[in-house]
Amino acid sequence: MTPRPSAPLGARLLAIHARIRRARVTRQALRATAAAVVLLAVAVTSGLALPRTPLTAGVRLALFGLGSLVALGAALRTLRRESSSWDAWLESLEARFPELRSWLRNALDLEASPDAHTSGELATAVRDEAARRVDGTPLHTTIPSLEARTPSFAMLTATLSLAACAWLAPAATRDAWHTLWSPSAAAPPVTLHVEPGSVVLVPGASFAVRASVSGSTAAPRLPARAPRPPPYSRRARATRGAGASTCRPSRGHAITP
Repeated sequence: MTPRPSAPLGARLLAIHARIRRARVTRQALRATAAAVVLLAVAVTSGLALPRTPLTAGVRLALFGLGSLVALGAALRTLRRESSSWDAWLESLEARFPELRSWLRNALDLEASPDAHTSGELATAVRDEAARRVDGTPLHTTIPSLEARTPSFAMLTATLSLAACAWLAPAATRDAWHTLWSPSAAAPPVTLHVEPGSVVLVPGASFAVRASVSGSTAAPRLPARAPRPPPYSRRARATRGAGASTCRPSRGHAITP
């Protein structure tokens, strides 16, 4: 196994190897980021067309999260497949550039650990010849390109679509963004309507109350043990021939004549 050298020739090769690793990481990071941005734009813009319910908001959030994880996993898998160790990279250089074959490995070995049985002049000659061959080899062509055109175009398109939605329908876009991260906020408001409101009761008369709920499929119900209601505010009204009172009950409490 060829050790990682710190001498001039080895340092140059290590720098190129590090640039290759950074280029591969940056390329996969761009692809994963572009996929996440596109999925985010789709999740937000679809909230403008889909019904505003917690179910649709939850589905949008789940698809965005799942798609982002899949894109990240694919990027990591590709990066792992493309990554090469130090020795594997040296072998690929020797296979791609035949003029470096045997010279590169021998020079790196002599730089890292000089052989006591090898003369200094011979070791210096081998290293100088290997350095000369490396200088004449286009090693920069081994650095992969970022291939940033497609991810950049995808992110730009997704960003422009979000900006267009925010400009054309700002309130709806803000609501789609808010419900994406908080699906429960997409639930319609629940309204309780009680009839009648303020009535005049005659002592001993029967009285019926009707309650209706909108914005929820659940039927209205009373708790098993309701708290003791506060006292009613009564305003006496003087009438001829019979006593009567006007009741203004607190909201949510039963009415007792």
